[in-house]
Amino acid sequence: MYRIQAATYRDSDVTDAKFILTGIPLPMPFLNALKTILNSLLTQSLELSALQIIPHIPLYYNITYETFDTTCLQPKNHFLFSPQCMNLTSNQPSRVLKHSLQMKIRSGGHDYEGISYWSEVPFFILDMFNLRSIKVNIEDETAWVQAGATVGEMLYKIAEKSNTHGFPVGVCPTMGVGGHLSGGGYGYLMRKYGLSVNNIVDAQLIDVNGRVLNRETIGKDFFWAITGGGASSFGVVLAYKIKLVRVPAKVTVFDVHRTLEQNATEIVYRYQHVAHKLPKEIFIRLTMMVMNITEGNKMTINASFMSLFLGDSETLVSLMNKRFPELGLKKKDCKEMSFVQSYIKWTNYALGTNCDIGAPKVLLNRAYNSTHLTRWHSSKSRYRVT
Repeated sequence: MYRIQAATYRDSDVTDAKFILTGIPLPMPFLNALKTILNSLLTQSLELSALQIIPHIPLYYNITYETFDTTCLQPKNHFLFSPQCMNLTSNQPSRVLKHSLQMKIRSGGHDYEGISYWSEVPFFILDMFNLRSIKVNIEDETAWVQAGATVGEMLYKIAEKSNTHGFPVGVCPTMGVGGHLSGGGYGYLMRKYGLSVNNIVDAQLIDVNGRVLNRETIGKDFFWAITGGGASSFGVVLAYKIKLVRVPAKVTVFDVHRTLEQNATEIVYRYQHVAHKLPKEIFIRLTMMVMNITEGNKMTINASFMSLFLGDSETLVSLMNKRFPELGLKKKDCKEMSFVQSYIKWTNYALGTNCDIGAPKVLLNRAYNSTHLTRWHSSKSRYRVT
């Protein structure tokens, strides 16, 4: 494994900017040729004398070969390019195409088919890992979030500023913002506030010609495409400007399970006729799976109803008993907490004592939980919403 690092960048606006390239073990002739290629990939202000080739196994080896669902049979990237400032990104798309290498853009790598980190043709990865700045402005209720940040990091930064603001995203904190938001972004606030893309107000991206554009300069059709159409097809998204949404200081969650023996069939049937008619402050996710309930290996179906309510528990129980009494929700089934704590609850992390106040630091953990990120995970949930 080799790491190629440029330690000096002459741009007066950027000091000590760096980038890292890593890939599979390559012969020295190829690496020497790579220096020449880099000269055309990067701006002419880069000092080639600053390039160093060091036999190494850096963090990016773990990201490529251990973090993601890769096998020895899948083609591996020739190298990984991870810019640490926007200037080092702007000239890549058009120049890389001249060298017959396909460019894969990776924000968090959560796509279930592995599209961002493997290909059947020679390719390299443009990893947005280092572009992860998050600037929250509570006064105008917006935030600029770079594409390499994770959903968890974004919610943590919002919670640092306010316990009455949030953002509608999916319930996996290690998802990359760039991929999640550009693909739509659905989650447990969508009945109230829609998808993530419904709350994006601006973006910064680089097109194939190396131009840095925003919502005004790309036009409404292009902006529509990168907010739901999968941005990597159209350019390299550097950052999104999002509109924060308001949430109560305390929300309520519950996770109620019912088996066939507990009348799950009728409850699920009623759920399909009731869920979309409930107030938009209530979101209920239904999941079902086969489970063993006796020592004699008797199987049954377990239906799990997990909910977020933007309000207090008393209001929720009263409402559910009037509109969905078949579920049999009790006050003891409910727990009140802050919005960011409810997100932790939905991600199946335990709420420890260090998570009871403020922004839980577990959201800053970029490591994947392999028990949650599986190929069947994307299809196990069935939402009924309006």
